[in-house]
Amino acid sequence: MQPSLPPDPFALLTGSEYRPAATRELQVCGAPAELVWLPSRQTRRDAPTAAPPAFRAAAAERILREEALWRGGGCVLTPNLHPLATRELLLWCEAPVREPDPQTLALALALEEAVDGAVMVNSVGAAASNPRAHAHLAGETLEFLEALPRATAERGGLPAMSDVEVLELMPPFPGFSIGVRGSAPARAAALHNLLEHRSATAFNIVSQRGVSWFFPRSTVEIPAPHFPTALGCSELWGRWFFAEQEPFERATADDLQTALGLTSWPRRDPS
Repeated sequence: MQPSLPPDPFALLTGSEYRPAATRELQVCGAPAELVWLPSRQTRRDAPTAAPPAFRAAAAERILREEALWRGGGCVLTPNLHPLATRELLLWCEAPVREPDPQTLALALALEEAVDGAVMVNSVGAAASNPRAHAHLAGETLEFLEALPRATAERGGLPAMSDVEVLELMPPFPGFSIGVRGSAPARAAALHNLLEHRSATAFNIVSQRGVSWFFPRSTVEIPAPHFPTALGCSELWGRWFFAEQEPFERATADDLQTALGLTSWPRRDPS
């Protein structure tokens, strides 16, 4: 049974640390993308690096104990110390698991609908800085995914998914993606089925406006020199974060499209 959701989850926040020093706009894959210079990300702890340690400090239990704003349905809402948007929360799975379970996915997508916003998930190997399963809840949507061409996906080779329309992003988006359109519970079930049956180790999820996109990832997490940090859900959403000014000012649309191609699972052979 789904818990009673907070009427306005963002009212739980006492302030926002999302203060970009500068922003730019580019057309990436022919769709509008936002570049953000956010110097505060230089202090982000446990950010993925080219040579990450085998283990990281177990910070999740402390975060859930000390920073919880709401609990329900086996999940915990907390602030994000390095937010992706002015209004943003993290939804954590209270159980010590690495990937979101069906209940967490269902609650995240219910919150997405309630706030008319977006839900995003990173995995280890795809920009997650903490291995405990969690999702970003943003109180806005972006136009990048909406502007990309999409088509009905061929279901051959995909796990069974019911009560959803299955889509995929088409070129010029350079990689493989699966989108599911339907009710929040149906999308949550479909996403969990994709998680359970995938071959790729790393993945991202970006969900907004009734469509949830699943992105299997290649083994490339940091597509330098085209993009200097780990590429994750925010970039697939359409917001590219830079901690330093010089790469922020130098980045081109071709750089970012190449970065997407390097980090994406190859597009399926239609044959």
